[in-house]
Amino acid sequence: MRPVLVFLGIVIVFSLASGNAMACSCAGPGTPCESFGTAGAVFVGAVTDARPMIYKFSVEQAYLGVDGSEIEVYTGSGAGDCGFLFNKGERYLVYAYRYKDMLTTSTCTRTKLFSKAAEDLAFLGTLSSAAPGVTISGKVTYLPDDSVSSEVKNPLSPEILITIESESGKKEIRPDAQGEYRVTGLPPGKYKVTLRFPETLTAYQNDEEITLSDRGCGVFSWLVRDNGRVNGRVVNGEGEPVANIPVSLVEPDASLEDYPKELERTDDDGRFSFSGVARGKYQIAVNQSTWRTRPTLTTVVITSCRPTSKVNLSSTDIPVRSWLSRWRAIRGSVPSR
Repeated sequence: MRPVLVFLGIVIVFSLASGNAMACSCAGPGTPCESFGTAGAVFVGAVTDARPMIYKFSVEQAYLGVDGSEIEVYTGSGAGDCGFLFNKGERYLVYAYRYKDMLTTSTCTRTKLFSKAAEDLAFLGTLSSAAPGVTISGKVTYLPDDSVSSEVKNPLSPEILITIESESGKKEIRPDAQGEYRVTGLPPGKYKVTLRFPETLTAYQNDEEITLSDRGCGVFSWLVRDNGRVNGRVVNGEGEPVANIPVSLVEPDASLEDYPKELERTDDDGRFSFSGVARGKYQIAVNQSTWRTRPTLTTVVITSCRPTSKVNLSSTDIPVRSWLSRWRAIRGSVPSR
């Protein structure tokens, strides 16, 4: 039997800062301006020929990307693949998108019967008199952890910056107090929009590229959350690293039956790391490989921690059975500052 020692280096930094599953699932097409901005073709037309997944239209009014009086549009079969089922002889407003040398559409777009397209037609009717240029806008929203009390749901960091880049140059803008931003009069073309934030925050994805047609819109919104980090190392009684041992981050009142909030295994050097941790109090459980044995807890309380400071913690010896079948947790708290 060999004792195991746990040495944890915890870095804690923070900003002051939702049916049934279906085969076809869409996030929604956005506004008429958004759909127009990213479409390859927009037109009103009647279906003159219908083949499996290919429809030919006689174009009555072209708003974007149509040169002749007829056009073919590809779509799915409608059997759960988001295909739009057009009826021969009926009139439609179609938003089509380019894929290789084809134009495609689906039920995930704003394509619809002409008789139901009043909102879209109202927008499209303003294009000839609208000022040239594209608009890029959106919102940055701070997403606190559900367990965080309302008094610590801080506003967005003033360090948040949105960068809009294209061949014609780069613009930088900060969101307002509500997290909203808007830039108008940009030339049409390809853009990369990037959200830049301090290391105290994180987001699922912070950049996206889009190609916009003149007088169209692009909307980029983000949810950002706390990026608390927990880093540490597990070694045995002789100071040797313990590789491939499970280390868990669990709620302070979690039972043996509760699944850990985060779970990692140590690397060859015994090191582990958690990121994107919301502020709050947690248990760090080492060697949580069985749920039938009640753990012995060593309590370590972190009373203060300035941003970017490091707190080194160590536990007493942890008795470990063969195959490291018992586990021990170290308690600490992630402060708001």
